[in-house]
Amino acid sequence: MTDYKEILPTILQEQLSILPKLRANAADHEIDEYGDASMQLASAYLIIGISEYVVSNNIREFRSNLIESAKLRNELFDRFEKGDPISESRISMGASSSLFYALAAADFEIARELARKLGVTDKIDKKIDHPFNRAFGYTFKYIVLDDFTNADPWLQEFKKQCEKKVHMDWKSKADMFEAIMSGDINKANSAMEAEIRSHERMAKRGRIKGTLEEVLSVAGIALVNLARHYGLNVSAIPPLLPEDLLVPVETKK
Repeated sequence: MTDYKEILPTILQEQLSILPKLRANAADHEIDEYGDASMQLASAYLIIGISEYVVSNNIREFRSNLIESAKLRNELFDRFEKGDPISESRISMGASSSLFYALAAADFEIARELARKLGVTDKIDKKIDHPFNRAFGYTFKYIVLDDFTNADPWLQEFKKQCEKKVHMDWKSKADMFEAIMSGDINKANSAMEAEIRSHERMAKRGRIKGTLEEVLSVAGIALVNLARHYGLNVSAIPPLLPEDLLVPVETKK
């Protein structure tokens, strides 16, 4: 069986070749009326960014492409607020996944901008989001915004959701959120070790086999960057969580 890393150069070239067309579609208001073309472009940026790093260790391209992906999600919220008929699924709490991309790219301002917009469509969130997605998204939102008071009740709900068998692989993220909020470095390192073990289990089960997640833990990178932003010197766990994609530890004020 072909190793996924071996075909990444081909995937990268394919994505680069269609990038101009994807950009043109996203810029065409008629084609992108509901935001679908923007999401296709955002996905392409994600693929290109991860591939650039895995193929050639290009950190600059990794970060710049993931930032572009996160910016596109921000723009969909702005368009929705202006009255554009953006699909509800594009601006629901499910959009919290784009926080991973901004944080993995070490752009905390873009992450905060998106976090502030998450939840402004609460009626839509309640209508189409699963309680798990709401609990995760609101916890993530408030931690990014350094609002641990509002994060705490959502974290408790998220932890309850992670007790369910279908969501148990997310328990490490709940533990990481809790570690960040409490400033517990030992818990944070344990949480990330569990996150990588969970990642490896999912790969063995075939759940992420043949995907970009198989070769790099973008979520793990994002969570460690967030923890380091809050002063916790969480360790790298290469190759899925490499040191060169992590930010220096900041002194929490």
